[in-house]
Amino acid sequence: MRAKVPTPTPPRALGRRPKAAASTAFTLVELLVVMVILTILASLSLAGMAGARQRAKIEKTKSTIQKINSVVRPMYDSYRTRRITVSGTNRVTNATTVLTTKRGLMAREMPESWDEVPSTLAAYNALSPSYQTATTRTYTNYRIANSGTASTHSSAECLYLIVSRSGGPSIKRMASVA
Repeated sequence: MRAKVPTPTPPRALGRRPKAAASTAFTLVELLVVMVILTILASLSLAGMAGARQRAKIEKTKSTIQKINSVVRPMYDSYRTRRITVSGTNRVTNATTVLTTKRGLMAREMPESWDEVPSTLAAYNALSPSYQTATTRTYTNYRIANSGTASTHSSAECLYLIVSRSGGPSIKRMASVA
């Protein structure tokens, strides 16, 4: 009987894998391609989400403007029916006086900026008696109380005062804006 001599296995070449292992693993290039594709998809979805976020901001702003309009419009329309007493016999002069007085009241009771509000009590008392209303007095007192603070948002502050002075159900509608 002859003894079996083990046959040496041939040495593997460096860096080569067996065929079975090569078919189940990913190469580095394949992984990089997948990562690039995922990055492109993520950037496209983020761009779409940013567009949706911008549209939501626009809709919220439109809604806020509509609510402010629903509060301010009735106040503005009330000046059409507001009674102003005028003494005189000339109809044209009386009509001009009523129109001028209503415009002055609107400018003082619904100011666009702090420049339209008296800055001192002396300036308030110097107004025509038809302009000395509770609303104008409130705005004057607020301006005096906050005279030391400079603001770049005076129009927004005046609008806030107008809306807050309106009271009633309109202020409840505005509360849902915040």
